[in-house]
Amino acid sequence: MATESSQTQGGSSAEDPRSNPVRQQNIFDRLGRWLLSRKLAIVGVGVISVLVFTVLIVQFRTASYQLLYANLAPNDVVSVVTWLKGQKIDYQLKNNDRNIWVPAEQLHETRLNLAAIGLPSQSSVGFEVFDRQSFALTDFVQKINYTRALQGELGRTITALDPVKSARVHLALPEKRLLEEQQQDATASVIVTLVAGRSLDQDQVKGVIHLVAGSITGLNADHVTVIDSGGNVLNHGLGKHDDGRFSTDDLAYQQQVEQRLELRAQELLDKAVGENNSLVRITATLDFARTEETQERFDSEEPVIRSEQGQEERGMAVGGGGISGVASNAPVGQDQNGVFPGSISRTIKTVSRTTKSVGNVTNLSVSVLVADKLIEVTETSPESKESRSTEELDAIGDMIATAIGLQPKRGDQINIVSLPFIPAAVPPVVEFEPMPSTLLYDALPAIKIVLIAVGFILAYFFLIRPLIKKMSMQVVQHHKTVPELQREQSINQAAINKPQEVIPDSTVRLRREVMSDERLTSYIIKNWIQER
Repeated sequence: MATESSQTQGGSSAEDPRSNPVRQQNIFDRLGRWLLSRKLAIVGVGVISVLVFTVLIVQFRTASYQLLYANLAPNDVVSVVTWLKGQKIDYQLKNNDRNIWVPAEQLHETRLNLAAIGLPSQSSVGFEVFDRQSFALTDFVQKINYTRALQGELGRTITALDPVKSARVHLALPEKRLLEEQQQDATASVIVTLVAGRSLDQDQVKGVIHLVAGSITGLNADHVTVIDSGGNVLNHGLGKHDDGRFSTDDLAYQQQVEQRLELRAQELLDKAVGENNSLVRITATLDFARTEETQERFDSEEPVIRSEQGQEERGMAVGGGGISGVASNAPVGQDQNGVFPGSISRTIKTVSRTTKSVGNVTNLSVSVLVADKLIEVTETSPESKESRSTEELDAIGDMIATAIGLQPKRGDQINIVSLPFIPAAVPPVVEFEPMPSTLLYDALPAIKIVLIAVGFILAYFFLIRPLIKKMSMQVVQHHKTVPELQREQSINQAAINKPQEVIPDSTVRLRREVMSDERLTSYIIKNWIQER
């Protein structure tokens, strides 16, 4: 009983706030004694934890949504949203209210249900307009529906092109006339909306034109116009020549000829003067006129006998007559026969027809720039450059003229100049591909796991671990025996009664704890060493 009473007295004295100066300090005093680095660390961990958990909460609320439809027309958005509201399905609108997002667990079921009722209806109709027909439709309505179906099907086909975001086709199909002179030509216009950063090249534009022209009976490719959403005519300059070729093809062919000749000349110059020490530019004049020449030649100097014919005549000549009645005195007549030869000749006639090929080279203009020669660096002279001699430039000119087939009679020209090159540092151009829109959403689960792991690690090292150390130190203090507590009480009481100079609280606390318990002091020193 005595022991219990003594323990009770010791416990009460240990729990007495006046017996332990450490417990008289409140939480703000303890925080005030922390180092600045520790305070900043705690504040940083708190801010990071708040941000991490905020992001996680937002992501948990939004990441469960997936894209239902994208880039819908306004009328389709209204129809789909109205149906979702009627079915009480949560949704989100993004991308200027053109994309609809629904919960991931309801995505596929929602798509099937919308498809069953024909949503989204698409901005254009195709031949499905004839799926539901009424006997009351007039012939005029049937023609209008057929035109709408053609426009819709062509628009869908053009939209299948990679750079095209959407497309609309407008057709003007005149009625057939009885007389051909009164028949009007069909016309078509195509409006394409391109994907951001993409464009249609000339081959793709011609493909769209031929697609539309080949789908409509009697539609000529010249009567098809293609424009973009900005109002720019994409088939401008694609008019045809009389021979049926496009002018853009002429320009492309001219560039190919020039590039081929430049490459041939540049290879020779690189071998002669070194790489990056020369530059060749060639301008070729081509004849794209298609001409046919017919020649007829007649050779009259040496005619060829085509046929011969002769004429023979037989007759008798009658002499002068005597006196009438005297026959003996009459002279006897003589025979007169004759042969008259004759011939018909034919002059030689030669007919030749010549068709000149399109794209013949009529003139070449060549300009060659050669870098000056470098003089080797010696101990006495620094690095320098000097122009190339006239003989060397003439030799280079003859070499290039022979390689690319220059003809002075045709008026071809070549100009060679030797000048010092100025090096220019051109930074490399890095092309960045647009990031796929679904990449971020596909990586959200992994990002969540990483953020959660980082949050737990930071919380453990900056919050949980310091608290565990603090609690372990307090547990060691609570496990003191009754004699130790009584000795501490007597020491503290003596220290209170003894007049002494005012010492800061931290110094008093440390001094008393060191003097009262050696084991606690050693434990604190070990913790300091481990923390360092």
